Amino acid sequence: IFGYEKNDIIYSYLPLIPEEIFSNLIDLKNSLIKKGKADKLSTQRILEDGTLLEVELSCYIKNSIEKEGKTAICFQLDKIRKLKEIQSAETLSNIKKFNSKTQKKVNEKKVHKPNINCEEIITNFPESLIIIDSEGKITFANEYSKNLTGYAPSELIDKPLSFLTNAPKDEFEKKFSFIQKKEVSLPVKIKLQAKTGDSIPVEIRSSIIHSESGEVTGFALMIRDISVQQQRDELIDYLRDYIESTIESLDDAIITANDQNSIIYWNKGAEKIFGYSSAEAIGKSIFMILPEEGNGQDDESASYSVKDKNLLRKRLLGDESIQIQSIEEQLVNKKGEKFPALVSLSVPCDKKGNPIIGNVLLIKDITERKKLEEQLLHSEKLASLGSMISGITHELNNKLAPILGYSQIIKEMNVDGELSEMISKIELSAKGARNIIHSLLGFARHNKPQFKNVNINEIIMRVVKLFKYKIDVSNIKLIPRLDESLPETMADETQIEQVFLNMINNSFQALSGNEGEIIIESSIENKSIVIKISDNGPGIPKENLKRIFDPFFTTKEPQIGTGLGLSLCYGIINNHKGSISVESKPYKKTTFTIKLPIVKTSKAAEVEEKEQGISYQQQKEQKKILVIDDDSMIRDLIFSILNKKHRVEIADNGKTALEKIKNCTYDLIISDLRMPGIDGFSLYNILKEKNAGIEKSVIFTTGDTYDPKTKKFIEETKTICLPKPFNINDLLEIVNNFFKKNETIHQAQ
Repeated sequence: IFGYEKNDIIYSYLPLIPEEIFSNLIDLKNSLIKKGKADKLSTQRILEDGTLLEVELSCYIKNSIEKEGKTAICFQLDKIRKLKEIQSAETLSNIKKFNSKTQKKVNEKKVHKPNINCEEIITNFPESLIIIDSEGKITFANEYSKNLTGYAPSELIDKPLSFLTNAPKDEFEKKFSFIQKKEVSLPVKIKLQAKTGDSIPVEIRSSIIHSESGEVTGFALMIRDISVQQQRDELIDYLRDYIESTIESLDDAIITANDQNSIIYWNKGAEKIFGYSSAEAIGKSIFMILPEEGNGQDDESASYSVKDKNLLRKRLLGDESIQIQSIEEQLVNKKGEKFPALVSLSVPCDKKGNPIIGNVLLIKDITERKKLEEQLLHSEKLASLGSMISGITHELNNKLAPILGYSQIIKEMNVDGELSEMISKIELSAKGARNIIHSLLGFARHNKPQFKNVNINEIIMRVVKLFKYKIDVSNIKLIPRLDESLPETMADETQIEQVFLNMINNSFQALSGNEGEIIIESSIENKSIVIKISDNGPGIPKENLKRIFDPFFTTKEPQIGTGLGLSLCYGIINNHKGSISVESKPYKKTTFTIKLPIVKTSKAAEVEEKEQGISYQQQKEQKKILVIDDDSMIRDLIFSILNKKHRVEIADNGKTALEKIKNCTYDLIISDLRMPGIDGFSLYNILKEKNAGIEKSVIFTTGDTYDPKTKKFIEETKTICLPKPFNINDLLEIVNNFFKKNETIHQAQ
């Protein structure tokens, strides 16, 4: 090991570098004398040829060895590592001078050969030492062997070495033959069987014993119990596997880069996020995941903006003042696509605070989070829009109500065909405007659909008429192909109309600036109503088909589309227990298919509907009605409709109405909910408090039935509320049903 002959080194100081090792040896000696044991000693030794070795030694002391006032210290070499070759002649010369000087001091002190009993040292050595002959029979075992095997040395003599193991014969022979081939063998691991039957993992080191003639006479075996070491190794392996499997199972990227910014670790999360396999990434520069310098966060092609700019690049280039803890950075994947990520960087250090391997990056793809943030922003804008719309819809509906009402009154005056057609168009436009307002309010307030029997073909044709002029001037053909045998179904008429408006408008925008055709088909398939809306526009790219119904997803310019139309359609159809799908062949045909279940009302509901359907002509007895509204157009319209058969009075505010009610009894009070001064809410509460029972004779009208306060009030009071703008027939039906219900109650009493 050291390169010295036995006779050259015995009773001499072993050459040391550096000289300070003497102080360590003194400390070691004092510790040994005081405690009988000491920690392992790491030191450096120089071979005769100048090779520098690093040696780790275990030490122990036996008092029985002390002779002539001297104490012998026993060393066991655990690890030997060659550090370097010392080739400098000057250095070697200094070493020889040092050794010579040291030897001279020894001679001056007349150090005599101590009387050391080597057999006693071996017998009491704190490791199991066994000597076997060339045939494998045990010829010697020290006392410590009993601690390991449970057998006394005398019990082992003349036993084959295989006596101490239950390993398969071929495995034992293979390992034993390896021992026989080496002068000093590398450690061989095997399991011994103790006297108790326990299996003990051990490590065997061996050296060959030669006779004076050089013949191999046996082998000296040092056997060490490695149970604790094995348990520690198993724990280390388990922890390593656990940590590795945990890291590999993460969806986030864990990347390690060395001091030269070369990637040395790349987990499966990194493979998923960036698209590079581990084999592709390891050895590459970490900068491959960063956009080119100066082409990062400000790049307009990026899907989402990020808060931080180039901090990661600066940190990786050596700016240690920058802390990278959950910062937003824009990164780039294998396809060259930029995406926002949340990045943390740490530098693993040892116990002394020295860096170990470089930088470890934890990277989380936050594309979806950014998307949700933008959706939330859109939602907040929509909420603000909803509040704004809610504030003006009352006024809008007040203006629409007279247009719709008077157009219906004029239609009943037997006007000529041309004028009748004009009035019909006014009525249709007013209804369309009303439906659009209701749809906007419905979207802003997320109301449940109001189901009733509807004819899908009629809804389609109404929408077609609304688009007719717009389509005609654009040289686009709008072709309805409707199945006349289509049955009615239960649906929210306004919402279904909104779906068709969106779908046809999408097709129109797809064809904008080009001639083409839009085909609308209806049919019955497997007990479902099927509506197909097709166009021969540019189509939808394949990669966008899966996301086409996602909220806020759009391929249109910001000023053209918001990404809400199709997601709204999807939600409406889904609420109707139906389905919507799309197929697209670019520049050939894109078809949206809507399927709605055929749902019929029950017979009981039909009977009830017939019973409630008292016509205006059937109502003969005149009733006294008070109409309250701050809008004169609405007051006059309701007066015109009801005054033909009833005695109608009007009031333009709540205060005037209370004065009239105080002096007169009314069969019915029709009041607007929102008015200056005493509004409909206050009027109801005053009547309930001062004229108990009369509040049950109140019917309300309002331009915003979606307002939370209005909805809560109607639900709690269980009063009737007629939305503005309303059809004449809707008003008459509500009034007639109210009187019929009261007559039924009086008859029962």
